[in-house]
This record gives sequence, C-alpha cells and structure tokens, in this order.
Amino acid sequence: MMPIRLLWPMLAALGMALPSTTYCQEPQAAEKPAAGTDKLEARPLDKEIEKELLESFLTDKAAEFLGRKTDAIHLKYIEPNAPEDKPGWGFDYAWKASKQSEPGPIPKPGETFAIKRMSYELAIDGSYTFDDAKNNQDLSTITADFKLSRGDFGKLQVVPKKVSKAYIACIKAIPEPVTEDDEALYDKASDLCAKLHGMDKKVQNESQRSYYYWLDFHGGVEANQDYSQTHTLFGFTTAFSYQPDKAHAGYNFFDLPFSWLRSAFGDGAYSAPYPSVMLGLDRVDSDEKDPRSALTNDKTFTRVKAEVAFATQLANIDSKIVRLTTSYRYYKELSAPQVVKAASLDEFDFFTASLRFPASMLPLIESDAYELFVIYTDGKLPFGVANDQTFEVGISTNIQALADFLGK
Repeated sequence: MMPIRLLWPMLAALGMALPSTTYCQEPQAAEKPAAGTDKLEARPLDKEIEKELLESFLTDKAAEFLGRKTDAIHLKYIEPNAPEDKPGWGFDYAWKASKQSEPGPIPKPGETFAIKRMSYELAIDGSYTFDDAKNNQDLSTITADFKLSRGDFGKLQVVPKKVSKAYIACIKAIPEPVTEDDEALYDKASDLCAKLHGMDKKVQNESQRSYYYWLDFHGGVEANQDYSQTHTLFGFTTAFSYQPDKAHAGYNFFDLPFSWLRSAFGDGAYSAPYPSVMLGLDRVDSDEKDPRSALTNDKTFTRVKAEVAFATQLANIDSKIVRLTTSYRYYKELSAPQVVKAASLDEFDFFTASLRFPASMLPLIESDAYELFVIYTDGKLPFGVANDQTFEVGISTNIQALADFLGK
C-alpha cells in the first residue's frame, strides 16, 4: 500500500481532494482552511487506508502504554559509572513480525472502539556493544508468541481535513520528477507544502479513558549479546495498562509533577497513562556456559518475572513531543539451590529512565523519523554478574527509515 503522503500530490495533480486523516479519541472539528482560499469537498476515505490508520493508532497506543517501541534501532554511546568498566559504542534493536486477526469493525463517528484479537508473533530484540564496551543491557531474546489481547480506547473519530486550492497550487508548482534524485526532492517539496497548508497535522485528544491488556504463551531463546551463553524457555505473560480521561487525570499521582511542567509549556490536553504492569512465569533450561551451570547440575528451573513501566510527555513544542519513560524489571528463580543464592544468581532487577525528543528539534536534522535520547540504567539482567550503572546517549529510528537511508 502506497503511503498516504505520496497519494496527496498524485491526487492533487488530478484536481482531486483527499482528506488528511487520523484517529483521535473524541470528535474534533476539522481545521479551517487558510484565509483567502476556497474549500474543496473532502471525499470518503478508502477502507484499506482506514484500516492502516487504525493499526497505526493501536501500535502507537501500545508503545505509549508500554514505554517502548517494537520496531526500532538505537545507536548509542555508553559511559559506565564503574572506573574498571570500558566506555564505548553499541546499539539496541527490536523487531517484530505478526499475523493477527482484525481488531474489530472500523468505528463509526462517535462509536466506542473496543478490540478483541488473536495474534501470532515472532519477536527479536537485544543489545550489542563493540570492543568490550560495558553492556549493562546484555539480554537478547528470540521468541514466538501466541497472544490474546483486549482493549477499549473510547470514542474514536476519523478527522478529515479539507484540501484547499492553495495546497493544490503548491503541489502543482513542483516540477515532475524524472530521476530518482528528483523523486527525493519532490517528496521533500510535497511534505513542505503539506506543512505550510496544515495537511500534515494530526489531531490527538486524550480526553477518553482507555485500557489494554493481553495474555501470551511463548517459547524461545534468551542469551547474552553474542549468544555464547543461552537459555531456552517457555511460559506465559500477562499485562495491563490504563489511561484515565481528562476529568480523572489528577488522580494519576505518578504524573502530577510532569503535568505541572506541561502546563508551563501551555499543553494541558494530554493525560498520561498509569504505570503498566506485566507479570510472567517461565520454565528455563540453561546451557553449560551459563555461570549458574558451574554451581549446580540442576540446569532447569522456574522463574517469575515482573515489570512496571511508566511513560509520559514532558512538553509539546510545535507538535514535537519530549518524552520520559521509566521501567523496572525483576526476575526471581523459585526454589533456587543455596549455592545459586549465595552467588546472587537467583535474583535480578534492572531500572532504566530515558529522556527522548525528536531529532528534528535540532537545526541539522529535518526528518521526524529520528529521535535523540539520554538513558540511565542501574542493576543487572539475567547473564549479568554484578549491579552496574551506565549513562547512554544516542539516536534511534525505525528499521524501515534506516533501510531507506542505507538504500540511498
């Protein structure tokens, strides 16, 4: 399916009007066209594009609830706190492929959007550092999941934005592309026309309460960064997240200081979700290279895990969001042998806090596909042997944007 932004100039060249749309959580009035321009009639949106918008909405909402994205590459520089640990470069990666049922019928204006879906997923994520640099997030996983998910996202509305004659005139003034280089310049000029005439703006209103939860059954492998030490595992995980409506946002005490900060920037519309909670139980089989295996012949064990994650917005500056995400993870081996307990290999906990903002807030980067971040980590994950702290700075993007960049 061709991206919507590429359809704008094509349809505009034919003299047709296509509404720029997004899903929002409460009906909003369409923006008025620029003064001095006549409106053209907005036509109904194609059903397939509506489905794409709906899936995009769900993906963004899940990332907001969980505080992390599932399709991302992070290039980072790591500065460890301990003087004996080596600083250096590394990257984190997360990728997921899934086959899933439809989330439900496309909601009509004013209808509540509730989903009930079943999905099969293959997820790969991990972290890697170069030249023996300290990797405080040394946990890589490959898992296959069967997931049942439910959610209610309140009343959704497809918000059309009327195409003005000024926007069409702007598009028509761009020379037709001839070469591949011309196509890249044409896309940039088309995006600029969209921004100048308000066609790129997304309406987001957080006034509707929403919740999302799931149960998955999974199996796979977890390992250190180069897979020289591995665990095979199977088990289940359940998670729940909830976002209050505007009237009850004040009860979210976790977000109170950040809501005051947003108000200082004139952004009082956003309501942050409560911290999401994830619980799981795994049956784990360690290999002979795992440090635990050197202490006991009992290589198979049961482990519980838990995670609490919180994500919020700190500021919204010209539609560019500055975000804070935090996460605390805990792993505990049940009925661990005494020698494993004595070596502190039966229990792991790990805390992260990150500040993220669009790279386009800086003058050197125009694309919205890149994000800058600062991360603090504290603790250890399975395969770690000591509690450590690190600071990380870097840039992140999605895998498709990286592929497009490397293909140029």
